[in-house]
Amino acid sequence: MYPFTKQLINYKASNSSEKLGMLILDVKGNYFNQVVKFAAEAGRLKDIISIDLSGNYKYNPLHKPNLTPIVLANRIKTILTLFSPNNSESYWLDKVEQIIAEAIKFCRLYNSGYVSFSEIHKLIMFPEYYSEKLSLTKKIFTSRKIYKSRSL
Repeated sequence: MYPFTKQLINYKASNSSEKLGMLILDVKGNYFNQVVKFAAEAGRLKDIISIDLSGNYKYNPLHKPNLTPIVLANRIKTILTLFSPNNSESYWLDKVEQIIAEAIKFCRLYNSGYVSFSEIHKLIMFPEYYSEKLSLTKKIFTSRKIYKSRSL
């Protein structure tokens, strides 16, 4: 992959309207270091935008308003099974998926359709936070200012 990446980064590197843009997914982070080296050699360091937890740019994989909550919850369940050493209890994993789907639905109601991992975490882990959002949702319903979305 390195030779191809180097070739693509160098292709018309000095031509701002014709140089190539790429999206590189690098879970482990070792490929990124090589890309930075190639970009430096091609004079394209300023073209690199890193999306990571400590960077200036972020990506929220849960903010997918066109996906149903169960699809998003299933994706989270899949990730949990990949990283959990004890993932043999399918009954409980299915229950987790259902709870996360319901939390996503609820979050979309009071948060104008926006969902984040921190919101789901707070809803599930902190009863007082859940109660606060439940009160807010009741007010939204009674004022008839509910967020309209097909994927609730």
